[in-house]
Amino acid sequence: MKALKVIINHNKELICGIENGVLSFTTTYINRREKREDDDTFHYHLGALDIKLNSHIEWSDGGLDIGDKIFIEMIKCQKKELSKLKTIKKINKLKDKKAKEKYVVTLAKELGWTITKNQPNKATHRSRR
Repeated sequence: MKALKVIINHNKELICGIENGVLSFTTTYINRREKREDDDTFHYHLGALDIKLNSHIEWSDGGLDIGDKIFIEMIKCQKKELSKLKTIKKINKLKDKKAKEKYVVTLAKELGWTITKNQPNKATHRSRR
């Protein structure tokens, strides 16, 4: 399988891959201008969306500091070579649908839109038998 080999500061090595889905390594910097400089935050996350398992997978996440070095290499590996998973969270489709609906309602209000839910037309609606 295709995978990412991630090394942080020459000592923390992770090999992460999935057979069917999305694999990502992200870094984030948050600058809170109104606060002290030491409130700034660097963060990394190594995870995936596994379509076959219908799950979010996490191998590692944590803070970073000025001067930290991150090495990322795209590799091919066997499943047995993968690093141990930190978490696997099954996707709850009903909960996900409700979150999407809430998001759409929030955006509609922000944009001044009105949402109407269509009801099936009883004259043309056919039930399956």
